[in-house]
Amino acid sequence: MEKCGAVHLHTIYSDGSTSISEMAATASAVGLDFIVVTDHMTLAGKTDGHEGFAGRVAVIVGYEHNDCELKNHYLVVGGNRVMDISLSPQDFIDSARKDGAAGFMAHPAEARTYFKKYPSYPWTEWNVEGFDGIELWNQMSEWVENLKSVGSYINLMFPRRYLRGPDEGLLKRWDEMNLKRFVSGIGGVDAHTYVYKIGPFRVRVFPLKVELKCVRTHLYLPEDYNTMNYKSARETIIEALRNGRGFISNFRRGEAAGTIFKLVDSDGSVFLPG
Repeated sequence: MEKCGAVHLHTIYSDGSTSISEMAATASAVGLDFIVVTDHMTLAGKTDGHEGFAGRVAVIVGYEHNDCELKNHYLVVGGNRVMDISLSPQDFIDSARKDGAAGFMAHPAEARTYFKKYPSYPWTEWNVEGFDGIELWNQMSEWVENLKSVGSYINLMFPRRYLRGPDEGLLKRWDEMNLKRFVSGIGGVDAHTYVYKIGPFRVRVFPLKVELKCVRTHLYLPEDYNTMNYKSARETIIEALRNGRGFISNFRRGEAAGTIFKLVDSDGSVFLPG
């Protein structure tokens, strides 16, 4: 059973401009099966009761942690508390694991120096251990990093058109990680739906419906979680993210649902995901 969703979403609980309810409704409208909300340093969306099924969409509320220097961002999914910002990256990775959460390095290869208001927030502590996965493709980071000249501001009008793919250096690093142990890879939207003021006008850049029609994370699940209670469905999705049972797609380039990957060993045996 394949399910398709959007991971790494920000709402009005931190620096986004939409509510979780609006996020879920829009996700349903564009054909998504689940969303993972990760507002900065807060689980208020969870404590306010926004986890659950919103129609056909499973809504999971985690959060995005960072260190005291605003670097080393970490998507914590499935935990029950917000960790102290004073913790070192290794300590908050360990703490999240003890809390039963899955953890993913967020926009680890982010690099930009030309927007003082929007600096980069890369991962810098690469000697850590115990994290579950890594955000291989961050939609918002790539889009912002394409805004390097006056001419590139055409991206404001066509924000999906110029997305190319994950950073090659990051993919190489991920390959090297997996030579030592399994590390899951996910795609992140990093949705904020920014609103800019241009003179007397307000312009919403990357509207939510557009944001949710780009980078998606597909999961292969053992059964349809819509037949389960929400708690079981939530655990099923989180474990699939943790164990890398799926793939990443860019909906802008076409519908990838239904894609099947297979491995064939030396004697011809075929292994399918799921």
